[in-house]
Amino acid sequence: DSSFSLGRQSIAIAHEKIGQILVRTEPAPAIDAYRLSLSERNSEPVVDKNSVRSRRSIGINYLDLGAALLAVRDSRQSIAAYEQACTIFESYALADRMDVRAQHDLSVGLSEQALAYVDTLNPELYGSTRSNRTANAQHAIDLLKKSIDIKQRITKINLAPAWKVDLAYDQVVLGSLEYKFQMNSPDGIRVATSGIAALRELAARSEASAQDLSYITKAFLTVEPANLRNPALTVGYAERLVALDRRGTPDYLLLLAKAYSAQKRDAEARAAAREGLALLTHHLTPGAQMPRTQKL
Repeated sequence: DSSFSLGRQSIAIAHEKIGQILVRTEPAPAIDAYRLSLSERNSEPVVDKNSVRSRRSIGINYLDLGAALLAVRDSRQSIAAYEQACTIFESYALADRMDVRAQHDLSVGLSEQALAYVDTLNPELYGSTRSNRTANAQHAIDLLKKSIDIKQRITKINLAPAWKVDLAYDQVVLGSLEYKFQMNSPDGIRVATSGIAALRELAARSEASAQDLSYITKAFLTVEPANLRNPALTVGYAERLVALDRRGTPDYLLLLAKAYSAQKRDAEARAAAREGLALLTHHLTPGAQMPRTQKL
């Protein structure tokens, strides 16, 4: 019965969950799973597909798809998927500025899109986009400012620590970009310093989640100016992260390897990197582009 909406929704959810499992180690098959999920959701009867609940689910699907595409270093399609998500989230976020969930969804979409642009600035991943570095950095800056504005409003209503981590991480990325691409911007230094201070305070919580610690570790590894970094603290955060995750996520082991490397603990950095690579089950076909985590 093709009109049985609940059945289609259940199949869509199953494909989405499969993608969320695969994306940690096999991002290419995860893309297929997310696209199957979107196909099921878009095949629902119009009256069901156009409900706020269904539209939100489609938007989240696009977020997941964007992340998987970025994991295989397809920044163009990743950014397009994030744009699709933001278009959906914006439609109901603008309808009610006091709807915290709607505002949060939009802010996450804007942040993820910004981080996709930030990824293109890494010459190890996207050497071909070097000529677009300034434009891509400006895109990221503009998106982060919009996201931060929303997050500052909603954290006044909901004080959930995870949302504070999201806000502080965005501030670190924004400040670092402004410092690096806008002539050592004093505003950039101020914003990055404020974000790092907030993250350091939030990291002190014993109940910090793996996602919290991943953002905190990334921020301390990449913040600009570099004198805001603290290699010893960063190693501590990364070790907490992989212990909490039971050393099961390659991306987290990559952060640990980078943290060790920043502290000149090269043997431990190589060991952590090898441990992460061993978890990656994706086997490259001849001529295929190496996925992001494997490359780094």
